[in-house]
Amino acid sequence: MGNPIKVCHFTSVHPWNDIRIFQKQCISLANNGFEVFLVAPDAKDGIHNNVNVIGVKSQKKGRLYRFFKFRKKIYKKALEINADIYHFHDPELLPFAKKLQRKGKKVIYDSHEDVPMQILSKPWIKPFVLRKLISFFYNLYEKRTCRKISGIVSVLDSITEKFANDKRITIFNYPKIESQDENLISDIVLPEKFLIVYNGGLTKIRGIDNIVASMNFLSDEYRLLLMGRWESDLFEKYCMGLQGWEKVEYLGMLNFNTCYSILKKSDIGIVMFKSVPNNINSLPNKAFEFISVSLPMIMSNFPLWKQEFGNYAHFVDPENPEELARKISEIKNNYVEEKPRVEAESKKIMLSKTWLSQEKKLVDFYNKILK
Repeated sequence: MGNPIKVCHFTSVHPWNDIRIFQKQCISLANNGFEVFLVAPDAKDGIHNNVNVIGVKSQKKGRLYRFFKFRKKIYKKALEINADIYHFHDPELLPFAKKLQRKGKKVIYDSHEDVPMQILSKPWIKPFVLRKLISFFYNLYEKRTCRKISGIVSVLDSITEKFANDKRITIFNYPKIESQDENLISDIVLPEKFLIVYNGGLTKIRGIDNIVASMNFLSDEYRLLLMGRWESDLFEKYCMGLQGWEKVEYLGMLNFNTCYSILKKSDIGIVMFKSVPNNINSLPNKAFEFISVSLPMIMSNFPLWKQEFGNYAHFVDPENPEELARKISEIKNNYVEEKPRVEAESKKIMLSKTWLSQEKKLVDFYNKILK
């Protein structure tokens, strides 16, 4: 019997325990006979769920340091592993794809987002005409580079189809409910209030400021629970200064099972992304996590989200905190009818939209590339 196929996932942006990268893909591959390594920023070296995690110390923060110095350190550490397949998750790592192929490696690019559209949504790139130019030239570069690599993975069919590569596949961000510990009890003490929850990146583009502001229109019987990493100290301070913050509990960065236990104890989940191109054409992972625990949900009123979640969620204008507060109050007042309704819808959705279906697709895709 030969040695197992050695796989290296590497990222210069995401934390090592990222739900899509580590919790889903790496663990699934390790459970299916691959020898899996993960190289990620500031991770503590060790073996977790049969995945060999290797950290690279980030000496500074900031985009410029990451782009000019840090991504090369990530690549060099990944190269030391001498894997058979390299699977990377950030567009800034694209220049290393050809280098890996020249060394005889199989290379997979995992496009978590529509990057050209995402660039158009970055307010720190000014003026807007510069944003458009960067988006245009990046789009040309990305498509040309990805045409010749071993395989493309993405999160949505609309993104996958943009790549002219005959080995491409959509791996949806469906929830990994089979790993959730139904009996887990979190040691975090939650307030005895009506609990509204958001878990994920705490960024302006994801509407965290408007979610916080909506709390100003609700009485003291409500609390907002926030879990995740702030995009910056400046944005965190801005949100803390908003009217409504006094009804917010910030719980920090939590592991998968603790986060899951808090979702189960909450009353409403919120996905209030702002109306920018990359958000409008996305299927947020957290929506499926809310559905997996039958949590009533309020979402931005995007056409794609209405199409995908219309029988389950409620929809409001993401730029209107007062409208969001009204919808939260309405759901609370009708909770006796709301909870059984979403439980029934959750069972229908979870019949097909769980990570197990995507795990099989991922393993089959790897085997196809190896052939």
